[in-house]
Amino acid sequence: MFGNDCPTQLVFGEAKSFRGENVEERREIDDAFDQRDIDRMKRLATEFAGSILVFSTMKKPEELSDDEIARISKLAEWGASTCESGGSRARQ
Repeated sequence: MFGNDCPTQLVFGEAKSFRGENVEERREIDDAFDQRDIDRMKRLATEFAGSILVFSTMKKPEELSDDEIARISKLAEWGASTCESGGSRARQ
């Protein structure tokens, strides 16, 4: 029943709350995920090839800004891109 049948996965996460007490206040506050968060996660992905990156927030998807979505998408595309060894960065 228990054993080493499945490989271990290393997961890194960046978690944020609502970043405000109510909807109006949340709109006035900077993005939950800023470029520093993206850079930090990219450093972890570079150091630990094949790791899984998770961005989590209590915000509803429609409350994420276009900039947040673009930053996270760019990181995801980088992770899925081909690296020098020929494989994807996510599966080195």
